[in-house]
Amino acid sequence: MAEELEGSPNERVLSLAFDHCHEMVFATSLRITGNEWDAEDVTQGVYETLAKRLNGIRDRTLIPAFLKRCAVHASLRHLRRKRWWRSPRAAMVTFEHGERGQDAHATSVVRELLGHLDPEERAAVILKYVDQHSHAEVAQLMDTSVSTTRRRLDAARKKLAALDRDDVSRMLVRGLGGDHG
Repeated sequence: MAEELEGSPNERVLSLAFDHCHEMVFATSLRITGNEWDAEDVTQGVYETLAKRLNGIRDRTLIPAFLKRCAVHASLRHLRRKRWWRSPRAAMVTFEHGERGQDAHATSVVRELLGHLDPEERAAVILKYVDQHSHAEVAQLMDTSVSTTRRRLDAARKKLAALDRDDVSRMLVRGLGGDHG
């Protein structure tokens, strides 16, 4: 109990925020960036942002929503800087740690399909269909309007639907460990 009382009030809040929200922040970053190392960098940056802005957050119950929003924006900024996710190796990154068998295969195909989208479209798809947020929640997390969110999701669907069937077949074969060329 004495250990819990050590440190400033802000340090305790940061520690609690980390303990309760780290998994959510990291998972959000991982889904959007597609890479564990990048997600860890983004997660660290999110907590640095929280430390800088903590005094400005009056209602501490809003910290998880603040962290999720920061994770989305920081991940998008990271993607815009790196643009690595369009490479074939991005398809081999999985949504969660330790996936095996068909789950890993399906994830690699989904990852490669998501690689055909712009960062904002990719984030909207992940927030809507993976994290299962409503259109309004996705719009709020991405600081856009609901109509912009709907347009991004529609554009993503059109891009994915326009993929050549041969390209999708090659993705499936690669995901199964077949032809790599």
